[in-house]
Amino acid sequence: MNQLLAFRKWWPVVSAMGPMVKSLSEDPETRFLGAETFLY
Repeated sequence: MNQLLAFRKWWPVVSAMGPMVKSLSEDPETRFLGAETFLY
């Protein structure tokens, strides 16, 4: 995310993060420790 104006490049990563964290936190076999979200 070095170029904040390159929205089309980093948006797919940002939009996939929520479902990925949710699926990892629901499955105990993944040994997911946790996640934090920072919004400015």
